[in-house]
Amino acid sequence: MCVPGAQTRCTCTNGVDGAQICVDDGSRFDACICKDPPPTTGGVGGHDSAVGGRSGSPTLGDGGAPEEGGAPAMHGDATDLPQEPILEDGVPANAPELFGAATDDAAGALCVLEPQLSADGADGAMFPSNWLRPRFRFVADDFDLFELRLHSDAERNDLVVYTKEPSWYLPQFIWQGGGTNAGLGAAAAGGIVSVTIRALDSSAPGSAARVDGTFRIAPAAASGSILFPAMQAWATSPESAILGFSVGDEGVQPALKLKQAAWTGQLTEDGAELRGYYDEPGLPWYVNGDVRAFFRPTVTPDGAALSFTDDWPWAMAMAQVSGNVIGGVPALLGKGGRALMKQPWLGSQTFSAAHWASGDRVLVTSYGRTFKSDNARDKPWTSLNYGDTAEDTDWVKWHSLVWFDLEADFEVDTDATGYGVTLDEKNAAVTNAFGTSWGFISTGDSSSSHVAPTFNPQGDTVAYVATDYSPEWHPDAAATTADVRTVAYNNRAGGVSQPVAGASSPDYLEFEPAFSPDGKLLAFTRAANGGPDGPFRHRFGEVMVVAASGGEPVRLVANDPNACAGDEEPLALLNGSAAWAPQAVTQRGKTYYFLVFTSARHYADEFAQSFEMSGNAYSNTLQDSTQIYLSTIVVDNATGAISTYPAIHVWNQNRAADEGAAASIQFSNITPVWGNTVLPKLEIPPR
Repeated sequence: MCVPGAQTRCTCTNGVDGAQICVDDGSRFDACICKDPPPTTGGVGGHDSAVGGRSGSPTLGDGGAPEEGGAPAMHGDATDLPQEPILEDGVPANAPELFGAATDDAAGALCVLEPQLSADGADGAMFPSNWLRPRFRFVADDFDLFELRLHSDAERNDLVVYTKEPSWYLPQFIWQGGGTNAGLGAAAAGGIVSVTIRALDSSAPGSAARVDGTFRIAPAAASGSILFPAMQAWATSPESAILGFSVGDEGVQPALKLKQAAWTGQLTEDGAELRGYYDEPGLPWYVNGDVRAFFRPTVTPDGAALSFTDDWPWAMAMAQVSGNVIGGVPALLGKGGRALMKQPWLGSQTFSAAHWASGDRVLVTSYGRTFKSDNARDKPWTSLNYGDTAEDTDWVKWHSLVWFDLEADFEVDTDATGYGVTLDEKNAAVTNAFGTSWGFISTGDSSSSHVAPTFNPQGDTVAYVATDYSPEWHPDAAATTADVRTVAYNNRAGGVSQPVAGASSPDYLEFEPAFSPDGKLLAFTRAANGGPDGPFRHRFGEVMVVAASGGEPVRLVANDPNACAGDEEPLALLNGSAAWAPQAVTQRGKTYYFLVFTSARHYADEFAQSFEMSGNAYSNTLQDSTQIYLSTIVVDNATGAISTYPAIHVWNQNRAADEGAAASIQFSNITPVWGNTVLPKLEIPPR
């Protein structure tokens, strides 16, 4: 046992000192990371040797860039990369000779899609050391034979692969190790992996296309699990589910199915009947009062449960996602706490580990408080003033920040229905609990709607979005303003909010804020004001980060897809919905953060491809399906400088276990949450 992130000294086989880093769960120290291995001049596995190489091939220098006729590459002592070349099925036995004789003169004919490699002085992607093993994917329509070469200064050998497929997965035994091998992910942590990919037509092998570049491996491991709603249409469906995977899993599994959610008693907006009572013609599979949608899930700080926004009228619900009763209502909820969550016109929710203990279990959300008519909401359950058309209906216009005591146990029967006394009793019970079991968080700002709150881990600050229209719990696609502001929590009382410098410019819509796990950074989505969309699923949205105290925002390099991937110009990618890994790791004077986000950039692999969502996307005209991508963010602790790295497609998200085999699944994967939920061990064949 050890303290996560702690280091201890170890001795490398070349006699220099190395370091071992305690893994995130504190169970052990990782493999020894050796510093400055001495260079070798040839020998087994080197580019200048006959074994696994080709006569006259370029060498890969210390910086990772190919160097024709340069100095021999450095080689370490790790033996994760095999000495002999790998020839995949169908590859001709003379493949090494074909590439050895080929001239690299087919410029521009080879596009490397994954991973994004360094180019034109810009860094390539950076993988967590324990992430999914890298997938190499490329497009080369005129070629049928490919050569991959990988070099790491930590490894004794260079990897050479010959394949006929334009998609190749680094084997598990190489990436994760086994026996006495730590795996490339651990051995090369903190270093660069140099890559050369060449392609030729085996029927005319004289000319080859070539791409050189590098990717990096962070000296840090990711932890926890990622959960996300998977959808094929905007309409509610009995097949709706939240899928999830633990870091390193090669597929996904249901973390919560709609039919597992034991939460009942969801009410109509006026509280008189169970939700579904007035539906015409109704849903044949739906039991009135049950949950029927998963929007914006949020994991509790202990990872044991999810809260989420349900379908109209936007009440909330909660369900266990860890333990023996998946979908069960968490025992920590009091009867009053459940009633508070069943009120209509609530928003996305947030928690802080600082307020997640017995006697102080607080949920912060937004509460529909003002209607389009500027009338104030005067009771928990109240009917909208419906007009002849949707435009005439007195929808909610503005929200306020609100806190709920989830352990509140005041007496109220939300399952009782019918007009009259029961409705009055529900309204009276919740109203009387105001100030003791729930209340508004003051911001000092009465000129906007306050939605999309996010609690910092220290529990003393709430960031939120100030916007001008939010009928459906988030900044609406028709809204024209959106800025990120922060307010002191102040023991539930709030205070006077302040705009976050760098995330509150009048020239931009800024929305979807999320605090980093140490509370030092804020991620948010930004798009230029005056564009075709409002601050919701904005086609030109980009993920940004800024110091939580404000400053110059940094645009993630990961917003840009691979230049040769075929995305249309201008790039309408719907980038957004950032979610941080639950731990930041500090190593060698730098802090490493991992972050996932969603994007509708071009994708099509053996598992799934882009498609158009059906149904109404809340008045937004862009219906493209989205996928989840990973990015690494590194902060220099001495200077505060922020470096970001290209996106990594999460290739397991469309792969599920099916009766001992693996099945491809086709969903639009949205609004991920990254927490500490312990999922069952996933039994799925490796790809």
